[in-house]
Amino acid sequence: MANHCMVIDCLITTMVFAVAYTFPGGYRQTEDKYNGFPVFLSKPSFLVFVSADGGSFLLSCASICIFSSIRNFGYPVFRIFRIRISDISDQIFGYG
Repeated sequence: MANHCMVIDCLITTMVFAVAYTFPGGYRQTEDKYNGFPVFLSKPSFLVFVSADGGSFLLSCASICIFSSIRNFGYPVFRIFRIRISDISDQIFGYG
């Protein structure tokens, strides 16, 4: 189960990462100092978009770490929420 969820989560993380480079509205194509900036940079909806994209990227990365630790350490389903932070950091940095 964790393997299937991890594959789906990696796909979601890849899509969220790609969205960070393709802003809605595209980039400005002018010959002034704002050339290359996103078109909707001054709109409040752009801030909502960037915040939601950043939050979803961080949560997707966190779930990849959690599913990876479940798969590698063999936690049963009922103990998923009892994973210690040291177990996850050991796996990320390769100390375990």
